[in-house]
Amino acid sequence: MMLTPEQKGCLFIDCFPEIEGRRKQALYQRFGSGEAFLRGFAANGAEIAKIVGEPVYAKMKASLNPQFMNPIMEDIAEKGIQLIVRNDPLFPRSLLVAEDCPYMLYAIGDASLLSTPCISVVGAREVAVGQLSTVKQFSSCFARNGFTVVSGMALGSDAAAHEAALDAKGKTIAVLACGVDVIYPPQNRWLYDKIRRSGLIVSEYPPKAQAKPYRFLVRNRLVAALSEATLVTYARQKSGTRTTANYVVEYGRQLFVLPGDVGSEFSEGCNAMIKELQGTVALSPEGVLSAMGRTAISEESKPVSAPTKELLSYIHKQTHIEELIQKTGMTPSQLSVALFELEMAGLIERRAGNCYARIK
Repeated sequence: MMLTPEQKGCLFIDCFPEIEGRRKQALYQRFGSGEAFLRGFAANGAEIAKIVGEPVYAKMKASLNPQFMNPIMEDIAEKGIQLIVRNDPLFPRSLLVAEDCPYMLYAIGDASLLSTPCISVVGAREVAVGQLSTVKQFSSCFARNGFTVVSGMALGSDAAAHEAALDAKGKTIAVLACGVDVIYPPQNRWLYDKIRRSGLIVSEYPPKAQAKPYRFLVRNRLVAALSEATLVTYARQKSGTRTTANYVVEYGRQLFVLPGDVGSEFSEGCNAMIKELQGTVALSPEGVLSAMGRTAISEESKPVSAPTKELLSYIHKQTHIEELIQKTGMTPSQLSVALFELEMAGLIERRAGNCYARIK
């Protein structure tokens, strides 16, 4: 695999997991680029050792040879991983708003999506089936209206956002807190495969890097910076989602928040963001787009399947989701899909307290 001097320099730095966060930023601030780092390595050994530590410097010095780098480059080529450095036209300029903007991204899939209009959709992992249908409703509408939906490929809200965007024949970007060749969480392998075929998987971490708790919080700044707006769907009072929202405000991007029941733990964080961060209340996806200066394209009513029509017969003015599970015998996942189908067809709407109402 042939790399540019800049790609090679950035990759070499990333080969040493001990160099992360402030140490990595200190190296780039000193040398300005990966290429300059490689050129100045021999002449600035003492300074580099002071930044990364003597043991790491010694390891780097011993590894600066083709025998070390060639297998790594071959592995990247075999996995179809793209290296996108700052001077690459594909590198999203929107990320430069972050003080600790990465100097290189790793990507699998359609890297051109990095230069498309993006909306981030984020939220809690453990949410009810009915809540996931709302996440899908917003994400589907955004995708149909030309936005690439950005999220973190976590369970729950993230997965629902990605899936809805793809099901709407739209595009999505998954920003990982691990290497792009690492599937995390493992349960989302099916989603990972769908996104790599029809969307983009991106990370600032090198291949084989494993997910660690602190990396999720660091990753969230990229989710916020990539998009011109972020929708927070469901969040506890203390959550990583709040970190993303804080970055959205810091970067001067638009923050939209789905309001919720006062007594719901998954709406406590959302309601707090509306109050404390002045997040714009999101009552509908069309309303979000309107606040962004866009006019939503309405979707034509879709025909619904026979099982879904049967479900519709059980929904009246105010029907709770648990009642629907009991009456239909559907599993929660099956019910989520069917409810989403009815919502997209404009036949029902979600109400507070995990209830649904028939509107046609």
